[in-house]
Amino acid sequence: GHPRLVSQGWRWCVMPVVWEQSRAAGKSAVKCAICVPTSDNSTTIQWAFRLARLISEAGGPVALVAMKGTPIDVARNTLVRMALESNAEWVFFLDADTIPDDGVLARLLSRGLPMVSGVYYAKKYEGCWPAAWVKEGGVYKPLSDENKGLVMADAVGCGCMLVHSSVFRKIPPPWFKWETNTYSPDGKLMEKGCSEDFYMVAKAKEHGIQALVDFDCRCDHIGAFKIDMTGKVRLL
Repeated sequence: GHPRLVSQGWRWCVMPVVWEQSRAAGKSAVKCAICVPTSDNSTTIQWAFRLARLISEAGGPVALVAMKGTPIDVARNTLVRMALESNAEWVFFLDADTIPDDGVLARLLSRGLPMVSGVYYAKKYEGCWPAAWVKEGGVYKPLSDENKGLVMADAVGCGCMLVHSSVFRKIPPPWFKWETNTYSPDGKLMEKGCSEDFYMVAKAKEHGIQALVDFDCRCDHIGAFKIDMTGKVRLL
């Protein structure tokens, strides 16, 4: 069916008519919910065109849900709840600054894995490396970009991640949580926090679900930067 735009104040969603018809019949026809968290309404025309292609790659009806203007962990948790309400079989996170190559969603779906991600470079002031890490001696180390195919990871960015809905039904919420550092009264670091994607992957592993990264599913990670008069490039 044709998409229908439903305004919900600080969030919006697009649901195919076929989903509403199947819901009325008491069954789900939604193959995949594409979940888009964003800090505002801005993105690029390249991202919009790629989203259209991703929808065609799903191999079935798609529910498109998005949320803006809230902390990222709140946004992701809300999007998961919306995806589960749609009875989607798969939940695909597509961040508004991530542009997957053609065929990425189709390839990830073909894997049939509980939790699998494409790969893109993290945007860090210290430099750029794949947004996928392994934990060695209590320290997260980025995986090499020379990897091919499927690789296990202890932490993964959620900008291009596919998760089977059964994972979120198995794991109790919150699925995502941003944990800040804790300090002693004299300013000494007592416990290092973690971002919401690190939290999710670690919690899934505690419940017997291993995250994998498909290094053959590549993405661009877009953002703003500046170049100073020394030629140094810095992210904004």
